[in-house]
Amino acid sequence: MNKIKLFFSVSCILSILLIVGCKSQTIANNNMNLDGTTWNVIAINDSILPETLKIPFISFDLKNNRISGNTGCNGMNAAVEIQPNSNKIALSEAISTRMACINMNVERDFLENLQKATYFSINNDILVLSDDTHPKLITFKLRK
Repeated sequence: MNKIKLFFSVSCILSILLIVGCKSQTIANNNMNLDGTTWNVIAINDSILPETLKIPFISFDLKNNRISGNTGCNGMNAAVEIQPNSNKIALSEAISTRMACINMNVERDFLENLQKATYFSINNDILVLSDDTHPKLITFKLRK
């Protein structure tokens, strides 16, 4: 009976270590997977974007701690900081060109939500930026 309890205890501990180890590896891999990738916006505040002439997007350059992209109207870039081995992200206020476009609401919402983001998650080809009160500030799909 004691051997069964010992086997069960060891199995539980190993399972927990495996789960924690895989979770940490997933977060670390997410950080590495962002570098050099480009993501197209598919939704802002969980609302699918209307069809526009240009799809907003961001590209990550983590070697230089920068993102760049397009708001759907103007080019933009910002500083980005991702805490190692976590899903925490911080973006500076973006700088952008100043062209006037037909639908400036998408640009305004996109830039405001980028700056609000404090967390990110990646599931398959979907990147979601969120904060403590908004689970889906901006949803992206990986550009292939």
